[in-house]
Amino acid sequence: MLFEELSEIETYHGIWACSSILHLPMVELAGVMRKMLVALKENGIIYTSFKYGTFAGKRNGRQEVR
Repeated sequence: MLFEELSEIETYHGIWACSSILHLPMVELAGVMRKMLVALKENGIIYTSFKYGTFAGKRNGRQEVR
């Protein structure tokens, strides 16, 4: 499933998003983060990672947002 398709409510104890949402356009990132928060059970944990730097655009055919 794509994170944009996430619709569960209070389902998960944790969400592991290691480098999996760093390619989202900045305008979609806040909405996906909200969906992940809604999908978590109380006291759930989200892990995500992003790259350092200021580049935003396509590199090697993939969208990169920083």
